[in-house]
Amino acid sequence: MNSRLRMTAACAIALAMLQTAAGAAGTECALNGNPACVSAINLGTISGDADSQGITRVGTGEAFFTVQVQETSGVHPRPLNARVTLQVPPQVDYDLIVRCTSCVSPVAFTAKQGFGATEVIDVTRADTFAENTFAIVIEIRHFAGSGCGQWKLTINGNTPTAKTPLSCA
Repeated sequence: MNSRLRMTAACAIALAMLQTAAGAAGTECALNGNPACVSAINLGTISGDADSQGITRVGTGEAFFTVQVQETSGVHPRPLNARVTLQVPPQVDYDLIVRCTSCVSPVAFTAKQGFGATEVIDVTRADTFAENTFAIVIEIRHFAGSGCGQWKLTINGNTPTAKTPLSCA
C-alpha cells in the first residue's frame, strides 16, 4: 500500500472516530432549534368521538405539529376527546404544550414533568348539534439536558379525559 493511500485511510478513520465521539456526547443534534409555529407539520386527522387509529411521530429536538380532532359519530351528546402523550428520553427534559385552534391561541396546557418523564395532556370539546371538529397545535419544547435520544409523540382520539382537560370550546 502506498503512503498516500495509507494517509487517506488514517485520516478517514480518525474523522470517523471524532464523529463517533461527538455523537456519544450528543453534539450532533440541535435540541433547542426554536422552530416557527407557523411551519407546524400537519399530522392529519383522528376521530374524537369514535374508535380510530392513533397518530405517532418520533424525533429529536423541538417541533410543532397540528392535528384535526374530528367529529365522526352521530350519537349526541358525545364529547370529542384526544390524548397527547410525549415519551421523553432519560437524558433530556422536553415540555409538551398544546393549544386549541392555532399558534396564537391563548388557551394552552403545558406538561412539565422533568427528565425522561412521560408528558400527557388531555383535550376535549363538548358535543353540540353542530359540526364540532377542531384543530390542536402541539409544541415540543426543549427545557434542559443533552443527548440525542428520540422522543415519541402519540395522539389518540376518543379517550377518557383527566379531571381537568384542556377545553377547546
